[in-house]
Amino acid sequence: MENYYYAYKAKAKLELLINSYEVSTKVTVKLKNEPSFQKVLLLGKDETALVNVAQKSELRGSERGYKTVLITSDKDISVSTFNTKFLTADAAVIYPTSSLGSEYYIFTPDLGVLGLRKEFAITNTEQPNTVTIKLTGAVLFQGHRYGKGSTVKVSLKPYESAQFQSSDNLTGSRVVGTGPLAVLSGHTCSMTSFKCNHVYEQLPSVDQWGTDYLVAPTSVQNKCDYVYVLASQPTELHVSCDRRPRQLQAGEAAKYRVYPNRPITIAAKKGILVLYYFPGVSKDGHKGYDPFLMTIRPTSQFASSYITRGLKDFTNFISIVAKSSETGKVLLDNHQLPGRNRWQAIGDSGYSWTDVSVGVRDERHVVQVTSGSGIAVYKYGVAEMNAYGCQGNEQTAGGPRP
Repeated sequence: MENYYYAYKAKAKLELLINSYEVSTKVTVKLKNEPSFQKVLLLGKDETALVNVAQKSELRGSERGYKTVLITSDKDISVSTFNTKFLTADAAVIYPTSSLGSEYYIFTPDLGVLGLRKEFAITNTEQPNTVTIKLTGAVLFQGHRYGKGSTVKVSLKPYESAQFQSSDNLTGSRVVGTGPLAVLSGHTCSMTSFKCNHVYEQLPSVDQWGTDYLVAPTSVQNKCDYVYVLASQPTELHVSCDRRPRQLQAGEAAKYRVYPNRPITIAAKKGILVLYYFPGVSKDGHKGYDPFLMTIRPTSQFASSYITRGLKDFTNFISIVAKSSETGKVLLDNHQLPGRNRWQAIGDSGYSWTDVSVGVRDERHVVQVTSGSGIAVYKYGVAEMNAYGCQGNEQTAGGPRP
């Protein structure tokens, strides 16, 4: 998607982090609109490769085209992305095509710089696809203005993409395809507490949503972060920081504050989507950190092992959620967590969380729990006037989860 302005190319990089799990894993990376771009990798067991993708793959404004990166392999892999420019960056886990669905609800942060836009992008898979979009805000697409409440129909050819941008909040817009598709959503440059930053996530389809979530705060925030809960159908929502249950309707989003050292639990009777928004930190009005956006994993999809990799020159952190009875079995790079790391209980959920600082290098880390039970792992990093955040890559790729 578009990061800040398309024409702004200062230190621009579109990077893929590709993780292999078996020996002799062959990976091919192609760019649909650039036939000359092709990279073939032969990866060893438990190897992570960094691939720089041509800048021509960045979508621009409300457009459609074939700026699609195709990644194929002969064995299981997992993938995450970094979209970075000077002082504006974010990261996201990329889902395998086997886990893509046909129904999505859009989330876009509601705050940003005047003139910069909320956005979402749809990428089709290998078959022709008719996509119907019910908009909650006005968009200009292919020279036509679609008002709030409008329905847009787009026929996408194999591997074709379409991006929609608006100054309106597009949260709750419904996207339905006749076949599977990928949807990314965010903001060209969202701003709340300090400067603006490009934020984005690949969204899970509605059939991948869960009903129970555990949300741990970041350790760098001195005021509060935000969590957004989005429903696809009427449901009752219970959040530990809210005294009363709340009723959500289809496409409706609820916003809650997450304070330092005060994690929250979220439960609903029907599937919900939960996203964590770090609004940034202003340290003295002239120095601080920018926003980032990341998807929270439902407890039903916790896994036993993850891979993370940070960004160079960022202070990188790994956030871990585990059963309180098994925190001593959580390993970082096959070692017990450093003694300075203190686990804190998440209410009476039976789970605890901790943040681990892993330095300022772009190093690969493996987080696992030896008991085989599930944990959640997130990575985030902050730098002067910058930040990023996303889930860790689960070490069992190719299944129903990222």
